[in-house]
Amino acid sequence: MIKRFLYDVLLGILQVIAFPLILVFGWGILVPLSYLIPKDNSIIFITRFSNNFDGNLKYLFLYFIERRKEFPEVYFLTSVRKLAKELRSNNLPVLFHPGFSTLWKLLRCGTIIVDGNEWVRQFKYYPLLFTRKIQLWHGSGMKTVGLLKPRVLRLNFIERLGQAILGNHPSYELLVLNSTSQKNTRAKAFRFDELLINGQPRNDVFFKDNIEPYLIGVDGEAYNRCAAYKKDGYKIIAYCPTHRKPTPAYYKLKSTFNMARLDRFAVENKIIFIFKYHTKTLNEHMYDLSGTTNIMEYDKNSDIYPLLGKCDLMITDYSSIFVDYLLLDKPVVFFPFDRDHYIKKERALQFDYDEVTPGRKCLTHDELEDELKKIIVDGKDDCKEERKRILKHFYDTADGNSCDRILEYIKKNMK
Repeated sequence: MIKRFLYDVLLGILQVIAFPLILVFGWGILVPLSYLIPKDNSIIFITRFSNNFDGNLKYLFLYFIERRKEFPEVYFLTSVRKLAKELRSNNLPVLFHPGFSTLWKLLRCGTIIVDGNEWVRQFKYYPLLFTRKIQLWHGSGMKTVGLLKPRVLRLNFIERLGQAILGNHPSYELLVLNSTSQKNTRAKAFRFDELLINGQPRNDVFFKDNIEPYLIGVDGEAYNRCAAYKKDGYKIIAYCPTHRKPTPAYYKLKSTFNMARLDRFAVENKIIFIFKYHTKTLNEHMYDLSGTTNIMEYDKNSDIYPLLGKCDLMITDYSSIFVDYLLLDKPVVFFPFDRDHYIKKERALQFDYDEVTPGRKCLTHDELEDELKKIIVDGKDDCKEERKRILKHFYDTADGNSCDRILEYIKKNMK
């Protein structure tokens, strides 16, 4: 808690110091250059935090690479040298940020494709101010996002002006959402010109017979171990919780999940648990898995989607990943042990939790194990129809052709 407090204080000081630099270098130099320098036909993919190769951007980027003859200037931007090296070793075009050559590419870029609003950080917003922007977003869940977050709605004029100077909540030429029902809900979280109803590119991998081309960016060791366990007849269960704030309430409730007990349950029932945390999860929020044999941790910054097809069940809480998992028509068990605190104090939800979560809500370890035993050991799945109903709410189309529709839309409407 003390470390987190010191980090927040230091971050606040740096933001105060950086503000004059933003005005001078960002708005005084980069924005005029962005306006004056002609744009080319290049497309740059920029992830939320520029530190991983996963999600919607990864799969759409790889699809554009397959169609390189039509789009010869396509790049993936990252701020992690290890990732840049890995992508280059796979003959993928990479831009490392920050760098002078990358800055020139940004100033010349005709189109960027992003999966969140955080891409604006590290001065990327200003050289790209006059560049066409396409927002894929990174999920389709129940949380309030963007302009619909309560703290954003409460901003006064001065605070909104500060947000605009920092480039937060930019405007997009195209917004991609999953369903018609989201037009009146999630669409209000963004400023945009055009809307495309489509599936999510990352889910196309669920429909592929050969997933080898998509294993770049996965946790190779964990993936291969799971594949081996699967061949030996083990059931694979993915635990994918969302991230939390470092609050006393969460630390008090975290012990609801007992690792030693869960491991015994896994051994007795020939189960392997995969813990895949959200990329923003703090280290102190992760569980100590030492001494366990049937629980393994999947690198939180790696892509787990190629592995989800091998999983027999998912445990989650408020994460949008369960919506994607519904496409596989496999059981989901919800474990929101801190539900009252999370919804009331930490993160507002856009929908009623019980209405959009097709599966039992377990609040204790006993309840969780009982539900897992019923589904995995006894083979009783009572939520098939409920999953289909929720799937229709979040997806108009689910056919594995999401990348193709976006590419064709860009060719037709955004020359």
